[in-house]
Amino acid sequence: MSLEIGHPIRHHLFRMRFTEMNEIYWFMILRSFALSLLTIFVPIYLYKANFGVSNIFLYYISLYFFEFLFEYVAARFLKLRGPKHSMILSLPFLIVHIWQLLTLSQFHWSPLALSITLSIALAFFWEGYHYDFSRSKHTAKTTREVGKIFIAMTLIGAAAPLIGGLIATYFGTRPLLVIVIVLLSFGSLILFKTKDRNFRKGKFDISKVSLANIDKHLVSYAGLGWETVSAGQIWPLFLFFIISSYSGIGLITSVTLLLSIIVTYWVSRRADNGKRADYLRGGSLLNGIVCFLQVFVETVTQAFAVNVGRSLAQSVFKPPFDSEYYLHADEESRSEYIYIMESAVDLSRLVFHVIMYVLSLSFSLHIVLIVGLIMGAFGSLLVSFMPAAKCEICGEIKNKEIKMSRRLNA
Repeated sequence: MSLEIGHPIRHHLFRMRFTEMNEIYWFMILRSFALSLLTIFVPIYLYKANFGVSNIFLYYISLYFFEFLFEYVAARFLKLRGPKHSMILSLPFLIVHIWQLLTLSQFHWSPLALSITLSIALAFFWEGYHYDFSRSKHTAKTTREVGKIFIAMTLIGAAAPLIGGLIATYFGTRPLLVIVIVLLSFGSLILFKTKDRNFRKGKFDISKVSLANIDKHLVSYAGLGWETVSAGQIWPLFLFFIISSYSGIGLITSVTLLLSIIVTYWVSRRADNGKRADYLRGGSLLNGIVCFLQVFVETVTQAFAVNVGRSLAQSVFKPPFDSEYYLHADEESRSEYIYIMESAVDLSRLVFHVIMYVLSLSFSLHIVLIVGLIMGAFGSLLVSFMPAAKCEICGEIKNKEIKMSRRLNA
């Protein structure tokens, strides 16, 4: 990949130099802010809407089952039309899903109906985004660039959970859903102006990637699936029984996001110097320990402390993890690799919620949530299985040879 200044394929943070790139960059900011207003409150909203605990888990089971099925359709579409068109196609389905949440009490949508629209949106968006991101980065500065996009999204979205919590508390969740739909609709207008330049159509062929060569990648990404589900779905619901207010949960989330910026910046500046594996393993281990401690949280103070610890630990391992993901995509057939990895994480999340559903039939919600938190902790430990990319290994060998040469010549 050319790294010249004038090259049209650049990372999102540098796309402001080009009209097309500026559009996709601002779309990502707007999308991140809009969904940050709402995402953390979805499981709580479903619970308070008398959706039923078992139905909540059935909803997530259906979601990840259909997302797994639609990953193949999304991969084929991406090879024909390109990643930005894939992201564009995801938006109408996402907006319809939010409208379904808005009208849940009116139309009594089933878990199946709710899950299908969101599964299509997620499959098409993330395959398109990962493809676009991975081809745009600079190999030598991957973690630094990933860290920058993390920081940008955090700065924009840090206040969103607090704002969303205040809106939900004082005006209800319906106005919040309407605001999110308006923001996403506006974002789609921005993205519709972009084109997939420098994209060549091709034939999707899964045989281009050997599963034996990426077995550790799959284990690691599956573990991350458990960790993110535990953080984004189980923990907010667990937290709600302690804090019992949208605004309180939003405040805790916003503060911890702001604190994570410092750690993300520090890690991203150092991990590209042959230390990605150290930060990935150390951060995932620390995060696993903090995830386990969530089980013992009983007060607001303890919840805040654990949330801070988890957010900081995630800031240590997630930029290096994403860097390895994108570097491995360079080494394999990109679209096929991304399809296999996204399918693996869908299956891991499917298994997670099947276990939650089965437990919910015989145990109290509190016990089920505790098991979910423990599974998230275990998943975090599996993240460390992600191997270093070949270019990183070659870079380390080259640096060692240079140091050895200097010693011999000294």
